[in-house]
Amino acid sequence: MNKIGIFGGTFNPVHIGHMIMAENFYEQFELDEVWMMPSGNPPHKIGEKIQTGTVRCEMLRLAIGENLHIKCTDFELKREGLIYTADTLKLLREKYSSDKFYFLLGEDSLDSFGNWYHPERIVKLADIVVAVRSNGINIEEKLDMFKKTFNCQVSVLSVPFIGVSSSDIRERSRNGATIKYMVNESVEKFIYDNNLYNG
Repeated sequence: MNKIGIFGGTFNPVHIGHMIMAENFYEQFELDEVWMMPSGNPPHKIGEKIQTGTVRCEMLRLAIGENLHIKCTDFELKREGLIYTADTLKLLREKYSSDKFYFLLGEDSLDSFGNWYHPERIVKLADIVVAVRSNGINIEEKLDMFKKTFNCQVSVLSVPFIGVSSSDIRERSRNGATIKYMVNESVEKFIYDNNLYNG
């Protein structure tokens, strides 16, 4: 049995905060692999301009480099229609029935998780891990409420606070400001070479 961490997101673009989180996920939970999974067609992103799955996967592969325990998977990108986490995890469990899955949530998702598509299925299909940034915010009350609401255990992933966001990187790129050190050097070059976020 392999222990697999699922780290989903738009990754538009992937930045250093994502990679630090992925590495800490792998280390703290003694995982065999972390699968970084670019979202396919998430309902909460309808109407937003997002780079193609091919482009986002390429940036992830560049960011991952030679790290053998972190993978980019296009599992969601191959599916059609609206993509829901509950369905993704169900398909993963069917395909990899002997493996154990850990699903990574951002702490900002604790409040909105109840509005996700069949959250009660998600907590049964994978162990829930909440990434908590070490910036002094106490979320114990939110975690307790989550456990009671969904009748499940929640583990905490402690990660350094990195004040970088994909939206900030896109905005800086549009304005011609530097994004150096906010993203991997090869990702930075890929963004510039392909003029990805210049409007």
